[in-house]
Amino acid sequence: TGFLGSSLAIRLVSEGYDLTILKRSTSNLKLIGTIVDQIQMVDLDKTDLQTFLSETPRFDALIHTATCYGRKNEGELRVFETNTYFAFQLLEAAAEHKIPLFINSDSLLPRNFNSYSLSKKQFSEWGEHYAKRKLITFIDVQIEHMFGQGDSETTFTNYVIKECLNNAEKLDLTQGEQERDFIYIEDVVSAYLVLLKTGNSLPSDYSTFQLGLGKAIKVKNFVELVKKLSKSNTRLDFGAMPYRKNEFMFCEADTRPLQALGWKPKYTLESGILKTIEFEKDK
Repeated sequence: TGFLGSSLAIRLVSEGYDLTILKRSTSNLKLIGTIVDQIQMVDLDKTDLQTFLSETPRFDALIHTATCYGRKNEGELRVFETNTYFAFQLLEAAAEHKIPLFINSDSLLPRNFNSYSLSKKQFSEWGEHYAKRKLITFIDVQIEHMFGQGDSETTFTNYVIKECLNNAEKLDLTQGEQERDFIYIEDVVSAYLVLLKTGNSLPSDYSTFQLGLGKAIKVKNFVELVKKLSKSNTRLDFGAMPYRKNEFMFCEADTRPLQALGWKPKYTLESGILKTIEFEKDK
């Protein structure tokens, strides 16, 4: 029901997949409102996962997109519980019930950058451990910086786009010399579909794929492009804010392994920003 999960769910339904989603009874269904009558939904706070899987015909794949970034002041225990412990419960259940393919959503952030990236890497290591024991095929999708419609208001990209569209008087920013690899959400989803179709024929039971456009740009250039495309009058104050603690200055996805499987991004950075801007205008 989040940004990536909802975008992926809508696309899977449109492609004719028989889809079941695992959620909480309190989950907000706003982003998947158009497909709720076409999917099965299981509330994990009311249903035992092991019992559900034992009573259901075997699934062909489990795609894990749930995450906790810690952006809403969640404690480190909550970040660990969501990104490592809960994910491990899914992995263990998938292996026990012979689900052949597990596709995991990871990050290209360095392992020790923060509690979020550490918790993600810890689970990926469990996935590798299970795959090397021949218990499951595990694909780790290391996403760089995705953006697009439906993204959380707490993300940097969505914040910049909305502030520029609203012609905020001023945006306080860092120097913006960090280089990031921004990718539009629909290209992220299309990569998952390629992996879903090819995952069981990969040469290894454990694989990692980096996902971005494959071309990093400075954060400063991204913000300036958003301002230009949104025709905004907002003043950009670069240097008004300090860099984050442990800030890393360069991250770029190596997309060659994904492209070797037949994936190719459809959107440039500019066209992805324009689609997001049009969506926000029409809301």
